[in-house]
Amino acid sequence: METEINLWLDQLADDLFCVDDRDSSLMDGRAGRILFLVNYLKHKPTPLRWAYLNESIQALAETAMNASRGDYSNGLSGMNWLFTYLRNQEVLTASDWEILCGDNKRLEDLSLDMLSDGNYDYFYGALGISWYLLYAGNSSGSYYEGIFSLLNRLMLQQGPLAAIPAFDQDTYQPIPDKVDLGLSHGISSVLKYGMQCYAKGICLAEAASLVNGCVQYLMAHARPDGGLSCFPNFIERGGVPSDSRLAWCYGDLGIGYTLFEAGRLFNNKEAIQLGNKVLLHCTYRKTLSQTRVEDPGFCHGSAGVAYMFHKAWLATQSDIFVEARNDWVERTLQMTPFTDNPSLLMGLSGIGLVLTSMLSGDTSWDGCFMLNVY
Repeated sequence: METEINLWLDQLADDLFCVDDRDSSLMDGRAGRILFLVNYLKHKPTPLRWAYLNESIQALAETAMNASRGDYSNGLSGMNWLFTYLRNQEVLTASDWEILCGDNKRLEDLSLDMLSDGNYDYFYGALGISWYLLYAGNSSGSYYEGIFSLLNRLMLQQGPLAAIPAFDQDTYQPIPDKVDLGLSHGISSVLKYGMQCYAKGICLAEAASLVNGCVQYLMAHARPDGGLSCFPNFIERGGVPSDSRLAWCYGDLGIGYTLFEAGRLFNNKEAIQLGNKVLLHCTYRKTLSQTRVEDPGFCHGSAGVAYMFHKAWLATQSDIFVEARNDWVERTLQMTPFTDNPSLLMGLSGIGLVLTSMLSGDTSWDGCFMLNVY
């Protein structure tokens, strides 16, 4: 399989070096493509291609300086996450990073305003922006106190099993009596954010309270002994929970992995056991009707599933996750020729990152998907 991965990676890189970007964002545009190409060239260094990539980074920097949007998926905070990653990888100098990312006041204010409206969304709201700011590491304690004050205020709206109401990006309003469980837009991302803050020593009591609330809510709504999935996508008052697909963005893989890591961080044996049980349950879902995986991308495709099983193996060292990972890598190799989408979230850049990690063992990039282990 290693030979086949290498062949596909070389073809992916050839294709992605030739893309004419019309979008600069992390999840859908140039920034995500750069993230893959940097990791590819770390694995297979080529001086001429490094020169081309440096030109692409410069073009992205010029775009970022004039970005009108601030959100993580499509705006400045996502591009700045990449610049911070490039600084940490010594691709970008500290002085260049300071020019690009040194003043985050606009993003701090934007995230607080979004959260005041209930828009905690990771991709399009406050959490994604604050996730970048956590990574950059140059925001004040008072900023995070403001974030946690607003988050905990939203959590209190749901009673003893606290959870933040889902947020509708079309109407820009919270949805009463509906809770989103997913890692891309729901309380699993809130859980991961609280864990990251706690691990960094930021607002320890508030972060611990937030994490505990999210863990308790998820554990109360698990159904690991029946049904196709252990968790639905949403919990809605009066609604009937439906099964979720196998994916990073929604469903058991993202929730189970985040619960497992929360249990390890806080020495919560119940969360560890449930997280592991959920992840094991995922390994038995293989057919299209069981998985609903129809494309090779990261978000809800086979590459993301393969990578989630890779993370489960790194966390548990259980061979069953190696077998599941390898199966989904094979599926990804079979599906990859049928997409020409260059993006990180849905297309070739995300697939390329997963395949590169299978060869290099380098997972330094996966914080962009909230999968880093502190």
